[in-house]
Amino acid sequence: MFAVVINEKGGQPRRQEFNKSEVTIGRVQGNDIILPKQNVSKRHSRVVVKDGKFIIVDLKSTNGTYVNGRKIASPMVIKPSDKIYIGDFILSVENIDEAIDAADSPMSAPAPAVAAAAPISEPLPQIEPPRAKPAPPPPPRPKPVPAAPTPIAATPAPVPAAPIRPEPVQARPLPPPPAPAPAPLPARPAPAPVAPARPAPAPKLVPAEVATPAPMAQISMPIGDGGGELGPVMVELHEQLSEFLDRHDLRSPSAYLPGQPVDEGTWHRAEGAVRDALRSIEASGRLPTGADPAAIASTVVSEALALGPITALLDDAGVQRILVNGAQRIYATRNGRTEPVPARFSGNLQVVQVADRLLRAAGVHAAAGSQFVEAYLPDGARVHVALPHVGGPFVTIERPSVAGGDLAALVDRDVLSRNMAGFLELTVRAGRRVVVAGNDTDTRAELIDAMLGSGAAGLRVVAVEGSGRLGNAHGHLVTLTSAPGADPATLVQNAVKMRPDRLVVVDCRGPEAFHALSALLGGVDGGILGIAADSPDDAVLRLVRLAGLALHASDDRVEQLVREAADVLVHVVRYADGRARVARIIDLDGGEMQEIFSGLGVFRATGHVPRFVGEAQNLGHTVDANLFR
Repeated sequence: MFAVVINEKGGQPRRQEFNKSEVTIGRVQGNDIILPKQNVSKRHSRVVVKDGKFIIVDLKSTNGTYVNGRKIASPMVIKPSDKIYIGDFILSVENIDEAIDAADSPMSAPAPAVAAAAPISEPLPQIEPPRAKPAPPPPPRPKPVPAAPTPIAATPAPVPAAPIRPEPVQARPLPPPPAPAPAPLPARPAPAPVAPARPAPAPKLVPAEVATPAPMAQISMPIGDGGGELGPVMVELHEQLSEFLDRHDLRSPSAYLPGQPVDEGTWHRAEGAVRDALRSIEASGRLPTGADPAAIASTVVSEALALGPITALLDDAGVQRILVNGAQRIYATRNGRTEPVPARFSGNLQVVQVADRLLRAAGVHAAAGSQFVEAYLPDGARVHVALPHVGGPFVTIERPSVAGGDLAALVDRDVLSRNMAGFLELTVRAGRRVVVAGNDTDTRAELIDAMLGSGAAGLRVVAVEGSGRLGNAHGHLVTLTSAPGADPATLVQNAVKMRPDRLVVVDCRGPEAFHALSALLGGVDGGILGIAADSPDDAVLRLVRLAGLALHASDDRVEQLVREAADVLVHVVRYADGRARVARIIDLDGGEMQEIFSGLGVFRATGHVPRFVGEAQNLGHTVDANLFR
């Protein structure tokens, strides 16, 4: 005989006693313990008594079962001092038989804790928790000592039940606890601490992954919070679809890449199951007026088997950036303009599950306790996820720009003039040191890519960049991206050792600016540095500050380094309407800024000819005589 003490958040504790070897816990009638909350599954968990031990089994619940704040992935032996978290409820078990034995026969030999219990209704070899070092069998009871309250266990490791409740000296100090919770329970106030009151599970739809759930999915968050009035309906539909998939041994992909085909048979069966559930909900009057059953079914199935509302966005080649600001707000960027998308997720839980599929497709698993996770998809798209711990979930998906091919393509788009394009091609061929500054990362990267496409044929280019923005298929293009233990400064230092003809740093943001400038002054014959800046003066100032992060020197010395290392500065601007334009090309040779070309208003050459042009001609490079007119 045993008891389960149930403490609901914000409610009064209650106690249920059982004279059986197995009890079920769930949200609906038919369970031995009913926990009537939406974040509890219909059949959530089971408590089994076997050989004097309590075993908690999660029944593939949507939100998971937690012991002492840790989600269980397999059956686990628990002690009376352990806390079981199911939705908004905290449960603990008590061995009444043991307490009665202690009260009536303190000096007698211990009897088996469940000797009188009925045999377990089903074989339980799978219930034994897979422990590398199983706990030893319960030792004989020690001599009576004064009773003391059992402290809360710090970890869920299995411990024999007998030593946990030492025998008291006297027979009567340990009567069966009354209806109110025992002393340790009220110590847990209504708002549970770290243990999630509403735990978000690992993706439920991945039976193959149950043994090793993704750490990023073990997050506390509200459920069904993206659908407004539809929230409870969406939660119920996801639960029923999850049970349907499990029942028919169908699998949801644990990883998903944009454009990945989904088994049509599984999709149609899942959609049919959701529509059947919707008809039942509609018949009961719980479907909000005006709701579109077909759209709801499509959303639920897509969230379970693909990437939900962002699936179509990722299949659209014209979408450059996708921003998911929680379940209810999704934005897409096309042609430089960011606009809201008339779609939403069912809830924050689905946002995390979809992000997890994308990360897994990139081969990345979020470490436990992570706040931010970043990965790159095979096509170069960058996926950044801010988890609920820091206010999320927020997902940013940034695709590499479609390569312009070469400078001629940008001339056709009126980004720069033909003479400007010829000059920039010359700077690359002649091995000059070019700074590309501008107010938009994609625009800068696109211009750098086009310069390489026009001027770097046959040259070995080593580039440091983070998002696959360099799209030209150069035979000698090598791209390095940041990783743990390899920050941009380290990448630049190692890029120099790879014997490049041209060094490219697409986006200077830190001390790597100093290492890049030093390399361009020393062992590398030319290259391109990209930097965020609003004007040519701002670009020089920012380079000085970034380079200064790597050495303890005055700004004057660092500025001298910048002016010596850079030959040409190109300022490119993206306007509010999405147009890009090269505004100015500046000669930095000699330490003074002199304008070579201007794109403000109309494209024009100022007549200034940089000193290195003559040097390039002496080295055999062809220079158009009309280039600076």
